[in-house]
Amino acid sequence: MGICSATALLICVLSADGKGLSLQGVVLDAEGQPVAAARVDISTAAPREGRGLFCPSCYLDCRKFTRTDPIGRFVISDLDPALKFRVLISSPGKKALLSKLTDPLSGPFEVKLEEAPQGIPPERIVSGHVTDDSGVPLEGALIDPSGAKTAEKRWWGAVEADPTVTDAQGRFSLVVPEGFQGLDVSITADGTAGADFELLAPGTSEHRLSVPTGAKVTGKLINPGGPVAGVRIALVQMDRSAGRHFIKAVGDTTDAEGRFVFDYLPADEDYAIFALVGEGPQPQVITTKKFRAAAGRKERDLGSLSVIAPLSLAGRVELPAGVSLTPDARLTLGREPAWDLIAIPIAADGRFRIDGLPPETYTIRLATGGLTLDASRLPYQILDGEAFGLQLTKSIDDLAIPVDDKREIELPDVNLVSRGQLLRGMVVDPQGRPVSGITVSASLADGRMLSRPPTGPVPWTSTGEDGRFELSQLPEEPIELMAYRAKPEGGRIRFPAKARPTLNQQDVRIVFDPRLTDEIEDLDTPKKP
Repeated sequence: MGICSATALLICVLSADGKGLSLQGVVLDAEGQPVAAARVDISTAAPREGRGLFCPSCYLDCRKFTRTDPIGRFVISDLDPALKFRVLISSPGKKALLSKLTDPLSGPFEVKLEEAPQGIPPERIVSGHVTDDSGVPLEGALIDPSGAKTAEKRWWGAVEADPTVTDAQGRFSLVVPEGFQGLDVSITADGTAGADFELLAPGTSEHRLSVPTGAKVTGKLINPGGPVAGVRIALVQMDRSAGRHFIKAVGDTTDAEGRFVFDYLPADEDYAIFALVGEGPQPQVITTKKFRAAAGRKERDLGSLSVIAPLSLAGRVELPAGVSLTPDARLTLGREPAWDLIAIPIAADGRFRIDGLPPETYTIRLATGGLTLDASRLPYQILDGEAFGLQLTKSIDDLAIPVDDKREIELPDVNLVSRGQLLRGMVVDPQGRPVSGITVSASLADGRMLSRPPTGPVPWTSTGEDGRFELSQLPEEPIELMAYRAKPEGGRIRFPAKARPTLNQQDVRIVFDPRLTDEIEDLDTPKKP
């Protein structure tokens, strides 16, 4: 295939040797004339099909860039055929342009670079000088607005300011709307861990921004026969709180020696390493583990990690008579702290199957409209009306998931004065055995909590040795019960069991699985002999 037309920026398949796709085209100015020496960067990427699990700028192709020739043409070769891309085009004196996420197979699209606005007052310009942690200017770093502040409000997310890239000296300028007091930016650059900067003030002063190189993590996957190649794994930061630079996830595949390498990670952070699930079967997997990365510019070798045979999960969604599934019906499998959401299609007859699962705790959610789990016939811990918890320790080929077509009903007005409802029941494990020492608390079915009343019993209790509980003098309104094992140190409750009893029900049965946990192996804690 020859060079694309000089009237548009074209995305097209160029290589016929199977090495990947090529992006080629031409960059034009507002008058339709070619722009020479424009920089063309692969900014971010995402899978052509399915949900993206990784940091959008963490794919290897996002390190690729080129410049246009004297007549505005460019070519970026050997791109991953499974991905689609956002392309950032910049040139001095022009407004940088970030394309929409585009499938290289979708055909041509046209782009023209507009002239940079002139005569903008300093109070509307945020300028900066970006270097790495050694003071070397970073050319081609993506400067992406991510939040702002005005006199009226502070927010994070979409901002009316175009992204841009740094020039050869590492400098950039961003035009912001009138009234901006500060602009948040996220900076990503090849060879660095990236960084976020908050509330850069517009004006004549140039912000000096240092982006850390980050840390490196290596290791090796083995089995009793030696190194294991071709296993897909990923890393994700454990701390995902707001206001931090979070890279979502990065992936790698072990080489012929079983080795993996993760580079340019935010340093001195806790990470989870896990097997990728849902992107095709894998002959071997690892269980999710956690560790702490080294300080900046240093390497952490995780040593040899053992692989295990994966498990499978198959079964059938049991539908009520006369009810059929929607074409997009699926189950999703979530797990913490691994960063993936595994989607399992459900066939028209309700059957499903997925392979390649590590033995871990999964939250299984029914993702189809108008259907809820039939808790009375499901021997697993109900987490809410559409989800239950499962500790997968061996392959399951006959998982039955009974559902109802009960939709949310309008709840009556709550009358907290009328307190006479009595609820009794039992907490059991998935094998039907009573579980003692479980806290059972009541709240209103619309989500409002019940506080301690001035007189009378409190709306919570604990199960006895026989697993039984009793709650009395509750409001005579729809109630939701939550069962959980309280943590002595307090903190977030993971995997609480939920139940919606009928009014004054005397035989409430709540399944609570003590095995459900998000605790994982800590590679920094020595194993007990």
